[in-house]
Amino acid sequence: MSTTIAGSPLPDKFSHIFFEVALQVLPEFNYDDLVYLSLLVRAQQREPLYFSLVDAIRKVQWMKLSSSRCCP
Repeated sequence: MSTTIAGSPLPDKFSHIFFEVALQVLPEFNYDDLVYLSLLVRAQQREPLYFSLVDAIRKVQWMKLSSSRCCP
C-alpha cells in the first residue's frame, strides 16, 4: 500500500533513511554513500541509532536553504 500526497503516490518505504533531506541541495554529501549507509543500517535494524545523524544533515540543509534566500 502506498500513500498519496497532492496526487503523487509515495512508496511505503524509501530507499534511504534520509528521506526528509533534499540531497540535491547538499552536493557535499555523496548520494550513493548515503543510500549504501542506509542499506547497512536497515539490514542491522539500527535506524534509531542514526536519527541524530539524519537530524544533523537535515539542519545543514535548512541552514543552506535559509542562507541562500536571505542573501543574493
